[in-house]
Amino acid sequence: MEASPNCEYDRLEIRNGKYGYSDILSVLCGHNFPHEIQSTHNYLWLSLYLLKSSK
Repeated sequence: MEASPNCEYDRLEIRNGKYGYSDILSVLCGHNFPHEIQSTHNYLWLSLYLLKSSK
């Protein structure tokens, strides 16, 4: 994923639950990812946003 100061281009959004409106646990971009992410439920909602590059 492309790195940007505010993850405005490519990002992975991780939510604590099974819905897109569940609380956000983390928004990740670039190459640095946390070692572990824990949910308080049996579900994690993952959304991958990619900006199409014109390169």
